[in-house]
Amino acid sequence: MNETERCRVCGRQRDTASASGLSWVFDRRPGGASSWLCPRCARDHLHAIESKLPDEWW
Repeated sequence: MNETERCRVCGRQRDTASASGLSWVFDRRPGGASSWLCPRCARDHLHAIESKLPDEWW
């Protein structure tokens, strides 16, 4: 597992060996950086994500 494959909100580790790893959200950050969101955090913050609100609003 890659250390960078953690949820940027809660820190949960992504399990790439199981099917549950497919439900994670890959996010391109400003400046070209990338991050992951676990299914729970993605669901909880869906409105903010779709509205492209900055993380400070979450």
